[in-house]
Amino acid sequence: MGNTARRLGWGIAGMLGCHAGVDRNEGTAPAAPEPTAIPASEAVTPGAVVPETRITITNLAPGVFALDVSERLAVRSIARIERRGDDGTWAPVANLDGGTGLRLTTTCEQPVPACLEAAPGTPLLPVRFSGMGCSAQCNTSCDKNVGVGPGSFRLAVDTCDGHTFAGPAFELPSDRRPEAMVRWGVGRDAVRATMMRMHDPDAAKDRATGVDKLVEWRVRPGTERPLDATQLERLRDLLAAPDGYDDDIMKRCRMDHLVGVRLVRAPASTGVATEETLEVVLDLTCNKLFVRGATDRHRWDHATHFDPSHAAWRDFVRQVLVDDRELARVK
Repeated sequence: MGNTARRLGWGIAGMLGCHAGVDRNEGTAPAAPEPTAIPASEAVTPGAVVPETRITITNLAPGVFALDVSERLAVRSIARIERRGDDGTWAPVANLDGGTGLRLTTTCEQPVPACLEAAPGTPLLPVRFSGMGCSAQCNTSCDKNVGVGPGSFRLAVDTCDGHTFAGPAFELPSDRRPEAMVRWGVGRDAVRATMMRMHDPDAAKDRATGVDKLVEWRVRPGTERPLDATQLERLRDLLAAPDGYDDDIMKRCRMDHLVGVRLVRAPASTGVATEETLEVVLDLTCNKLFVRGATDRHRWDHATHFDPSHAAWRDFVRQVLVDDRELARVK
């Protein structure tokens, strides 16, 4: 656990030096103000009929949720992660965080009251659900920690006046490493993407303003190509490949043969769908992969090496950028 925690502290700048085990995805954007605690009301009756849509739940990424309310509302501070069974019914996952359940708070540092007050325009951004059982969110003392995936899950939230709201389904992979969860999430809700060639890194030129960039490097004008449906599915598979990455490798290498991807996601939501754009850069010489993107609710910042899947990535980018003679010479 200690080594993982240290790796999560490295940024993309550190990746440029040598280390690939980088994942600065914190689960949410900088924490919103903690909702005000209010007295608990009568016991909730889960599954009660909801008269109108007062809570919108959005799956920003696997285990990363945003809750928006249409009116001032008291919600139970402990929510549930539910699993879909083979018969299509949903049942709570037991003993999350050592039996505490899933908190709707933005921090693990303070006690959790029975109810929280949510207000329009101030979304609840809970601490990320890790996909694990014992250490689902805030519990750090586990001797028998196991992942709850793979499978289909959803977040269920109760109001303090007796109604239940369920979020859209999300999938969890069998690979439970934090780095793998990030890559899995990158392509999950992808709706379209384009691919392009990048200029080789040049510190002075890359600092220039007014030029098209991905992550922090310059796009070669006129090289951007859309991915068709089959290619988009292939992109998802490559990003989620459980054996395609080495998050612990250390190497020094001069970056070359850069390829960029502009990936548009539409995170699943019970409300109006919105889109976000993620920037992906592949270095086919050093086998480095970078992901960057941010909204006011969630930040993506990830870097790793794809040495185990180099051939698969190389063949894929050649298929999309078929006229690129330089890529045709990459081994």
